[in-house]
Amino acid sequence: MTLEDIIQNHLTPKHLLPNYPLLHDPIQPNIFSLVRNLRQAENLDDFILKIYSKIFNHEERICCNYDGINGKLPYPRHKRLLFDFMMKLTCNEHNKIYDDNQRNHFYNQCEKKFSTETSLTKYRGTNLDQINNLNDEQQFISSIFRLVIPQDDIKTIILAKQDLSSQWNDNEMCIYHARPIHLLWIKQKWLERYPLNDNNESQKWSQCIDWAIDSFLETTKVYLKNRKREYL
Repeated sequence: MTLEDIIQNHLTPKHLLPNYPLLHDPIQPNIFSLVRNLRQAENLDDFILKIYSKIFNHEERICCNYDGINGKLPYPRHKRLLFDFMMKLTCNEHNKIYDDNQRNHFYNQCEKKFSTETSLTKYRGTNLDQINNLNDEQQFISSIFRLVIPQDDIKTIILAKQDLSSQWNDNEMCIYHARPIHLLWIKQKWLERYPLNDNNESQKWSQCIDWAIDSFLETTKVYLKNRKREYL
């Protein structure tokens, strides 16, 4: 089986990628081109850096890290699956052992190369005064998500979540219809308001995403119910 056969059989919407394009990427990575270059790659680390730069866009490289901790986001899962597959394929092609240590090495190299510290303290167009008096964490999270994320993105998140025919409609996939830079700003404001004293930042952030999407869905249900009453 050729590399092209492998990529065709495994990198399809059914097996790996969701049934929408890689989010916020007007130019999609040419996976076939990357695969064809595997055999010509002399330096494994350099080639992995190239793959990383093709798959993760500038915002994701700024906002995300492997564990989704230290105030950063986890990588969008559909892109991480793609990158992990490409790393494995590259190691196999070069007769290198691909295990957890090798995977972590590649992520560390890429993050050192591309990650930059960006100040989000002056995020324009968002006034938190109206929610600063909220004491309940869930209510604060639901409100700040609705306040920061544009309505068009919220609509897309809801549609993705309600797409029962898709295997990619879990909360941590759907939330990346919002821009990572918006999500990162929300996360940093959440951490300022509710600092963590333990090591389960990623788990608690997942809970925040659940709260936010539940809130989006509930708001939509109320809106549709009220609209229905208007026509009765």
